[in-house]
Amino acid sequence: MPIVLATGAPTASGHAYNDVLGKQYEFPLQYRTLVKPGESFVYYRGRRGSEDGRPVYFGSGVVGAVRASSRTGQLIAEVHDVELFDEPVPAKALDGTYLETGSDRGTNWTSGVRRISDDALARIVGSVEEPAPTTPPRSPGRTFASPEHASALERYSVKVALGLLADEFGAAAVREMPPGNPGFDILVDRADADLHVEVKGTILPDPVFHLSEGQRQHAASRDADFRLIVVYGVSLAQGTHQVVALAGPLDSAKVDLQAEAWTGRVLL
Repeated sequence: MPIVLATGAPTASGHAYNDVLGKQYEFPLQYRTLVKPGESFVYYRGRRGSEDGRPVYFGSGVVGAVRASSRTGQLIAEVHDVELFDEPVPAKALDGTYLETGSDRGTNWTSGVRRISDDALARIVGSVEEPAPTTPPRSPGRTFASPEHASALERYSVKVALGLLADEFGAAAVREMPPGNPGFDILVDRADADLHVEVKGTILPDPVFHLSEGQRQHAASRDADFRLIVVYGVSLAQGTHQVVALAGPLDSAKVDLQAEAWTGRVLL
């Protein structure tokens, strides 16, 4: 059954949870029967965490693996397929009914994690303003960026990286690779050894990225001649972002890299 994950708001107990949007969600043991791998969820932010005092839903995703936290009495769930809504969805519809209950009766807003019905999930996700008509239809519990948005985000991020590298090495030394180039996006000509640069972009407020196994192996093979640039917190509408660059290799001292998928073959 779908769930709501409350995050980003001060708690009555004063406990600060180790949440990272798009990566992980920390929660008390009391919710362990609710937060299960494969469960669809929506992010919720209450009045205390909202800039304008409105409780809203602001994203959706799927729960991944759950593990023990380093803090007593807490668990951490990985989260996957996270999409933040372009505009937050108010907890109440225009007719005064609550999206979670479908009526004028509220719910237990103090619960950090709570179950909702499939219908409630459909109401929340269905309230998100639809992008261009070419966007693939949403299914309950997940939202998907349109191909146009994904392409625009990629172009924006590569453009940011090209500018940074041109400032550092000179525009003549920086060359963008063709689309689909395996392992990296930008080549920097250097006297000693070429620098291979992989660029990742995300609208998430933290530098969370997805790396294919081929890209990971390429980074390892290039060692110090590889660089990862993550452009995050991107607002295409406002043209704003943050950026972080990591010189290779991608070791545990620099990046928390975890496998999220398996490739398999059915044995016939």
